[in-house]
Amino acid sequence: MRIAFNYNLNFGTTRRTLYKNTETKQEYHKPYYTPYEDYVSFKKGTNPNFAIVKIKNSNATQFFREDMPYSNNADYSGFARFLNKHFSEGKVNIYDFACSDGSEAYSIAISLIEEMGEEEAQRFFPIQAIDKDKYIIKEAANGIIECDTVDMRNIIANTHDKFDKYFEVLEQNGENYLLKVKEPLKNAVNFKIGKIENKLDDVKGSNNVVLCRNMWPYLSKESMFKAVLKLSNLDKNSLVVIGNYDRDHEIPSLLPRAFQLIGLKELDNNMLIKDESFEKRFANRNDYIITLFNSCNYTSD
Repeated sequence: MRIAFNYNLNFGTTRRTLYKNTETKQEYHKPYYTPYEDYVSFKKGTNPNFAIVKIKNSNATQFFREDMPYSNNADYSGFARFLNKHFSEGKVNIYDFACSDGSEAYSIAISLIEEMGEEEAQRFFPIQAIDKDKYIIKEAANGIIECDTVDMRNIIANTHDKFDKYFEVLEQNGENYLLKVKEPLKNAVNFKIGKIENKLDDVKGSNNVVLCRNMWPYLSKESMFKAVLKLSNLDKNSLVVIGNYDRDHEIPSLLPRAFQLIGLKELDNNMLIKDESFEKRFANRNDYIITLFNSCNYTSD
């Protein structure tokens, strides 16, 4: 008997499923398509081959998510052009926190390659994609990823009908696809296990882009506090990118106020940059931030 731990409740596809062989006690991780009807049968225990034991953290994600700054819906070319203009020369370090299966990191890499060519785009690579889920990082590092028809449509549009340059379809199940990531896209992203409040220590020097999108409401107040303090050490030319969910979620003015206190100002919707005049105005920024978080009763979902 195999026991399936479902990671994502996007019915139609159960992305990221951990299997456990109860005879050998060995765990292994691979994609497995699970229609909604099968999920229901798992939950009710009517399917003799599977049993749901525990719902893990959701890794809901997608290619070319529509809330990227300087993008036109799911068209990321504007975002790529902005990065190329903002960082006109030198190595650029991109960090994608809470990266899930790498859909966002690959989306950015594709856009940069399409905008400036493979050779010029190399100064933005490898993108450091970081997630605390060791199983999903292991899967992503193998270059295997799942998507649906919406993802496929966005990939084709952003690659200008060059889907085969970046991916190979290994399997199709209705509207769901299992893909193998091809070179050079696979080498453009480096996957790591870690939490944002710890891995922000790796963000040093200049020309940094920190993507921490649609993840803040899931953090505890303590983790959020640690992450904000470390973001305060970013170089003045560095960028921070958040998502719509970070704005729309009912975080009681904590996050925008915290960003203001560490000198981040908005360039575009969901795009923040370090204010060059910040240091003069907030010499005791850590004290301000500590007071802010101590006065807030916010708890994560």
